[in-house]
Amino acid sequence: QLQALVDALAKKTPSAFQGALEKCAEEAGIDLKAPDKNSERSLIFGIKLSWSEQIQSESHPPVVLLLAAQILFHHATKAVVKAPGRGIAPLLEFLKPSLKPEAFDKLDALQQCVVKML
Repeated sequence: QLQALVDALAKKTPSAFQGALEKCAEEAGIDLKAPDKNSERSLIFGIKLSWSEQIQSESHPPVVLLLAAQILFHHATKAVVKAPGRGIAPLLEFLKPSLKPEAFDKLDALQQCVVKML
């Protein structure tokens, strides 16, 4: 069943992955269920709060940029995304329409500085 799960990932369709994941979970004896709205809201609030606390105490520019992009994504979409460092550029491009041009320019300049730094 794990191979079916890997194959479903390759298809890049959420429904195929969901079905394969449910079969794997069933065989493993894991009960999958969607969180209720209150639990989901509480979880997302906790993640956002954690990011806000981290960004206040962080001094490493790549981490600050990553946290800022994730917080802005949540603000723009009301969804949570956990992105790797290399996912910053696409994330900023996604956010561009919902940001003021000056804000986007500052984030883009910071991202370019971080890339040069690394």
